Amino acid sequence: MRVTVAPTVTNGLMAESQLMADKIATIPRSKLGRQIGELDSAGIGRMNSAIRLFLGLDAGNESEAV
Repeated sequence: MRVTVAPTVTNGLMAESQLMADKIATIPRSKLGRQIGELDSAGIGRMNSAIRLFLGLDAGNESEAV
């Protein structure tokens, strides 16, 4: 389950990117590289919906799927 994000001036991406809702992992801050972009509130909402759907927490509300 992937959420596609197109590059815009406001998000700072240089190329189309995919957020991997099906690859949730914890990563220590010391292992993070530089920030490459930023999600707006609509993108965060799409990602949250994808995560809920992937985890089976949104079974009654599939119309909001990504």
